[in-house]
Amino acid sequence: MNLLSSVDADTAYLAAKKAGLGMLQPYRYAETDLGHVATIIGAMDPPVGARVLDIGCGTGDVARLAKTIRPDLRFDLLNFSEEQLLDCPPDMPRWLCDSGNMPFNSGTFDVVLFSFALGNMDVEVAVAEAMRVLKVGGTMFINEQMTDNSAASDAMAAMLRYRPMSKDHIEATMVKFGAGSVSFASPRVVTNYLRDNWPGDPSQYDAAFFGTFPQFATAVKQTEVGAVEFAHLFARHEKVGLCLSGGKDSMVCFDMLRPWLGRLRVYWTNPGNPLPETVEFMRNLSADIPLFTEIAGRQREIIAQDGWPSDVVPHLHTTDGNTVFGKTEFKVQSRISCCYRSLMQPMLEGMLNDGVTCIIRGKRREEKDRTGLESGFVSDDGIELCFPLMEWSKADVFAYIKEHNVAIPGYYKHAEHSLDCMDCSAWWGEGLSVYLKNEHPVAFVEYKRRVELIKQAVFEQMAECEV
Repeated sequence: MNLLSSVDADTAYLAAKKAGLGMLQPYRYAETDLGHVATIIGAMDPPVGARVLDIGCGTGDVARLAKTIRPDLRFDLLNFSEEQLLDCPPDMPRWLCDSGNMPFNSGTFDVVLFSFALGNMDVEVAVAEAMRVLKVGGTMFINEQMTDNSAASDAMAAMLRYRPMSKDHIEATMVKFGAGSVSFASPRVVTNYLRDNWPGDPSQYDAAFFGTFPQFATAVKQTEVGAVEFAHLFARHEKVGLCLSGGKDSMVCFDMLRPWLGRLRVYWTNPGNPLPETVEFMRNLSADIPLFTEIAGRQREIIAQDGWPSDVVPHLHTTDGNTVFGKTEFKVQSRISCCYRSLMQPMLEGMLNDGVTCIIRGKRREEKDRTGLESGFVSDDGIELCFPLMEWSKADVFAYIKEHNVAIPGYYKHAEHSLDCMDCSAWWGEGLSVYLKNEHPVAFVEYKRRVELIKQAVFEQMAECEV
């Protein structure tokens, strides 16, 4: 039975057993439901007239009773169970959606509430999305079952499809997505409410709850964190991958995604003859990335097969030209063909082999790339593309790097673009020649020789033009 079916079944059971028994909460903090809710609202302490989002609202009993205590509060009720929403108070806005992708603008609510609901959700995704829709200065209030024992968490998850969380995990998650300090409080338990109404063996219930305890967690949203905007990706995709070249755009994406590093898969293609600065940079960076994969590129193989890459390709010096017209001293290929086969194709294959279904890249609209692919594109086989910097300018990227102190490879003192291969003879005007001349003069000699040979072949070809 999946989670939604289980929730609907629980709702039907509670409704049939006893009218009004819809507030699925293990413990009561007062003798009556109204007193219980009064304890929660008192601890939450929402400002007058606050708009409150109850995420995973059940049948809306918390909001319904809270209105009798604080009629000034405005509740929105959100649930992924349509059956539960239908039992919610009809005079309150009701939203049928997932907690990881909510239909609200950022900064909509004064308070967001989780009450024995977060344990049914992807905690990081739900908290990040809740922080997004919460105003700066607004309050996140969590009333959940917690534990410091992973075995206890597993036992409850197996029985109730609800996983209690640790205080450390909750605090770290709230803080990394924009909260200030997190305060915890232990509510006074009056009755073991859910156990008293449990349809099964009480001893199994006791075993599932052993080592867990109810807890309030309260935090104020202190700042906007860009990473919350990615919550919907991790809600939809189990495996999200970032293409990391070390260039400025990919490093800004990486910095924005830092809060997700426990789940984000980061890929770097070592083309085969990378810049030594890039190798050192990636070695240092990857040490702090839990899911880092270095992809073996094919640059040496591709160049051996089809020649040096060039921005302008004289046809006599191509592999096809050599086949038809005879061998030349050296061969030349299109820079796009070389880059795709040497770097891009191996990375794509590696990501797909790992099961990645969402690929993030630092692509920007103002660049020369005119493939027409937009952020949000989904391929026929379900691969989603995400380009967080699509509408950014180069100036925006460098401003972010300066403001956030983002590390980038040392070659940027000579270039404004990423440099991939030490012996690339293409991408003229991108800064490689200046970099080599200043940092690797011996390599520059060979670079210059190759480019001059290519230029001579191009001139010879152009001389045959009759126009």
